[in-house]
Amino acid sequence: MDLDQKRLKQIDPLHPQGTVDFDAQKGSSPFDPPDEYAQPVNNGVTPENMHPYLRTFVEEHAQYSEHLARLESLVAEIRREGEISEQRFAEIKVFFDYFDSDVVGHNRREERELFPILRRKMLERGEHSCGPNPVTPVSVLEGEHIEAVRISALAMGFSALAYRLQDPASKGIVLSIAVERCEALIKMLRLHMFREDRIAFALAQEFLSEDELESLARESDASNPTRAVSPTQGS
Repeated sequence: MDLDQKRLKQIDPLHPQGTVDFDAQKGSSPFDPPDEYAQPVNNGVTPENMHPYLRTFVEEHAQYSEHLARLESLVAEIRREGEISEQRFAEIKVFFDYFDSDVVGHNRREERELFPILRRKMLERGEHSCGPNPVTPVSVLEGEHIEAVRISALAMGFSALAYRLQDPASKGIVLSIAVERCEALIKMLRLHMFREDRIAFALAQEFLSEDELESLARESDASNPTRAVSPTQGS
């Protein structure tokens, strides 16, 4: 007697009940996750129609992307040739000096100025995890700031060690680790900036009032006079 195909899948040990039809569930399985750069829902907010205070962060990200592109080119050359020359090490050091000053400074401004009020707005609107200690996307971004510093320290440390080592075998092993850490940092920073530009800042534009954004701009101008941005600049 023929068995119904659905029933067969339920009792056949080769088709356990937990089997998923991956064609029907495309994009929702851990084996077929959504693209990490998938277009997020940002309610039509773009850098062009953001408040100038938020746009400043986006513009700084664009500058960082240029530095990342140069680091990526250097790392590709090192991976291809298996050697870190004096000139390349000097350029890598320039990038990490820039990271320690500009990128870390940028992150601290976000954490000090924007993130506290954005976290509060997200909690008020239910944009958080469930449980007794709700977590907002801001917590994720702050965690990425910390992780970026950790990876940066490893990448620079292994790069410096690889440059100084004389033993070819040891140098090759350490250089491989340095390259991998640099590549991990590049990938992480690009994804982090994408999440901030397309999600966090878009939500800030939506959740914060014009008065709140202008207040943030004034406070930022007072705290960072060398990069002062008027609340109405560019609007």
